[in-house]
Amino acid sequence: MVNLTLEQLIKIILGMVVVAVVITALYLGFKNYVIDFIKNMGFRGFFACYG
Repeated sequence: MVNLTLEQLIKIILGMVVVAVVITALYLGFKNYVIDFIKNMGFRGFFACYG
């Protein structure tokens, strides 16, 4: 089994926190834009864009 030192555990936890913050920021930043884009595109716009 791999022995993790306290320093390695702190780095792993910090990395997970950074990833969570980035994902949350992207979600909060783009959720209104994406929802409005899909609403304005409508059913016909979906097929016009994707085939």
